Amino acid sequence: MSTKIEIVPFDANWKLCFQEAAVKLKETFGSLPIDFQHVGSTSIPDCFAKPVIDILGITSDITEIDSFNSSLANLGFQAKGEYGMKQRRYFQKKDIPCINLHIFEETDPEVMRHLRFCNYLRKSPQKVVEYSQLKRDLAKQFPNDIDSYCLGKEQFIKKIDMQAAKAVTTPNYTLAGAEKKQNWSDEEIKKAMDVNMHLLMIYFAKYVTALEIVFEPDVTVVRSEIADNYFNLVISPRFTKENAKERLQHIVSIFQEKKLPFSLELSPLDTPDNLKELLIESGFSIADDSYGMSLELDKWGKNSAHFLPDLEFFHVQNHATLHDFSKVIVATGESPRFFEDVLSKAPEVLYKDGAALEMYIAYADSIPVAAGIVLFHANVAGIYYLSTDPCHRKKGYGTAMMEQLLVRAKNKGYHLATLQATKEGHSIYKRLGFVDIATYTEFSHE
Repeated sequence: MSTKIEIVPFDANWKLCFQEAAVKLKETFGSLPIDFQHVGSTSIPDCFAKPVIDILGITSDITEIDSFNSSLANLGFQAKGEYGMKQRRYFQKKDIPCINLHIFEETDPEVMRHLRFCNYLRKSPQKVVEYSQLKRDLAKQFPNDIDSYCLGKEQFIKKIDMQAAKAVTTPNYTLAGAEKKQNWSDEEIKKAMDVNMHLLMIYFAKYVTALEIVFEPDVTVVRSEIADNYFNLVISPRFTKENAKERLQHIVSIFQEKKLPFSLELSPLDTPDNLKELLIESGFSIADDSYGMSLELDKWGKNSAHFLPDLEFFHVQNHATLHDFSKVIVATGESPRFFEDVLSKAPEVLYKDGAALEMYIAYADSIPVAAGIVLFHANVAGIYYLSTDPCHRKKGYGTAMMEQLLVRAKNKGYHLATLQATKEGHSIYKRLGFVDIATYTEFSHE
């Protein structure tokens, strides 16, 4: 049976409900570094809302949360796993009022997105009026359809997310007492690498109008207005043997609706085991293979022989350096629309100092010659888009950029770096100390 959607006036007691729940939760997690914040509409004064207390939990290692499932159950919280959001742990307490607990790692952009959204509305009473009216209208239109109700709010939320991101200068949340994971098994590295790459692929989608994330419970779909499979992605399919064929047909239909080509990168963690064969049967073709590699930063030391005095490195934090960064990336074969439709439209707070994603540009005699990205998430430093302008190759600029990113990761306290290597770059990264962890296969569908 569907539950009727109830939108009620703001209740000052909601804050007390959060405070009482937060105290019990803190006691339950004991010494684990974790903070709790009141988010959602019940945290915004004068905002109409469903009588549901949303609590944001912020921790340093999401993989440690699962061991507390039974303790949380004793408090009445039912564990629901990721519940459609990669790297989240979601719990629900069916009480009066109901409580939803969403736990993310501190580097997850969802943390600051939630906090910025609420803080912005608390300072914007007219927007609160508009949001309240929208929710009441949607509840009348879809009284028993929560999916349509949520979809009806998406454009308003995305607009506020953009305005909130442009209105602040602090991109991150600092969790006291948090340290980065130091000891890793191969399976743990595979999972962390998978999560880190997943975040890279969706990083700008919630803030750029050309991109949208289509909600699916067992796969992430990024769809765009651009007819290029570089911008249309299927990520982390976790299908079952029973439903894989049906789910693939559904995913294909999402893109065929707008006549868009798209790509899917198959990782060792994707399911079912015969997904590769099913993809080929469904009209996908193999585009390329790559190697997932990792490096223990505690065993790595910068090679002084690679020091190049004529090279200057800059952390990209504004549109001028962003444009130079994009020039290098495009020169190596990436789509120019990556800058025009994505990077240039993204709020600067998403890549400023302190954000999970950092972009770097290297100049030789004031000419941009090398670029790279490091993404801090899932307790690893993911290296991406390491590029050297074709006119300036074989001068050591690419290696110097790699070392710049690795030094940055060590200075931030990370113990592991990961990357995805092409066949051409595989031997180069091996010489730097990276080791093979997994193989990935990229599929395309026209």
